[in-house]
Amino acid sequence: MRGARGGRRGRGRTFWHGGTPRKDTKNTKGTKDTKDTKRNTRENTEKDDEKDEVSAMDTTSAAVAGAVTFLWLGMVLAISFLEAPLKFRAPGVTIPVGLGIGRMVFRALNLAEAVLAVAVAVAVGTGGPSATVVTLTAVAVAVLAVQLGAVRPRLNRRSDAVLAGEDPAENRSGAHLHYVALEIVKVLALLALGCTALAG
Repeated sequence: MRGARGGRRGRGRTFWHGGTPRKDTKNTKGTKDTKDTKRNTRENTEKDDEKDEVSAMDTTSAAVAGAVTFLWLGMVLAISFLEAPLKFRAPGVTIPVGLGIGRMVFRALNLAEAVLAVAVAVAVGTGGPSATVVTLTAVAVAVLAVQLGAVRPRLNRRSDAVLAGEDPAENRSGAHLHYVALEIVKVLALLALGCTALAG
């Protein structure tokens, strides 16, 4: 009877060993391994999703930073290196008239630059940037700050004197050359920043 009972229970995955029933642990172990595998798979999937979200955010920030940077660069090149020197060559444009136009144009340019600088800084700051991107952003913003805070007031005083009737040939100021030198540094920084940001 015991042997027959043991045989029947063997088919139910219960075995007799030394008169003591012993359950089959293989099925239990397999179920546990399956649960562990599913849990690990779910955790890995969640981690991959988090990485994808971070990458997407960084990519978006880099794209915005690159686009705004090149917009900023284009405005500087168009006005500082094209409009500014060419307007004095137009027929009938005297130095006082050119200075008056230039002051209005550069006032608008500097305001637009300040807005674009803030936009670039926000895009870079929220995108997990590299040290190179941070450095280039800091250089471009710092150059603009020096131009607006230190050089531009000197240029305004100089243009005020010329508009008041002073001979431009007298008491020449080096502020214009300083401004141009800073513009060149800013252009190089913006070019490098735009390329580096879009490169990832």
